[in-house]
Amino acid sequence: MAEYKCFFSKVMIKTCSLFKEVIMPKAFHFLRVTKEFFITILFSLSPILLSALVIASFTDKDFLGAVKENFKSGEVFIYTAAFLAPYIVNRLSEGTKGIFKELIFYIFWAVLLSGAYIFILIRIETLLNNTLRIEATTFSFVSNAVILLTAFIWYYSVWPNHHKTQTPPYKQNEKDMTDLNKALDKKLGG
Repeated sequence: MAEYKCFFSKVMIKTCSLFKEVIMPKAFHFLRVTKEFFITILFSLSPILLSALVIASFTDKDFLGAVKENFKSGEVFIYTAAFLAPYIVNRLSEGTKGIFKELIFYIFWAVLLSGAYIFILIRIETLLNNTLRIEATTFSFVSNAVILLTAFIWYYSVWPNHHKTQTPPYKQNEKDMTDLNKALDKKLGG
């Protein structure tokens, strides 16, 4: 019976250690990035939201309908392009390493060009007062894909910025002290 208690106790200690050292830091990391994502969305989409509020206040349309109408008018491309900016900053600072980063680069260009194409189509329709021959389902699919892939690229770009804060300070201090001691020992010949 004592052996089972000892085994159970070791399993619980390992589980708690794993939870404390691996799962919790990753969860907090995800929450920090997600918080920044929602703050960025709120501020970057504030012109669309304010416009929808004004439309809802002075017309018979409801707020959500006005937001959808603003999205359908192509305004969202301007904001998705702004969401892609952190990717460019990180790519220029790091360079290209690995096939996954290359894949993200091609997805970035596909999203940017697709969004620009949709935006131009909508603007031309508005200027010419003519409907272009693009199916609503295709338009909807491409628009949703642009928004989802933009969010993915944004997370991919911002994730490393918060990763640096994931290590607890005391562990970083311990590592710095160990490295310093090793360097000192090496210089003193010890």
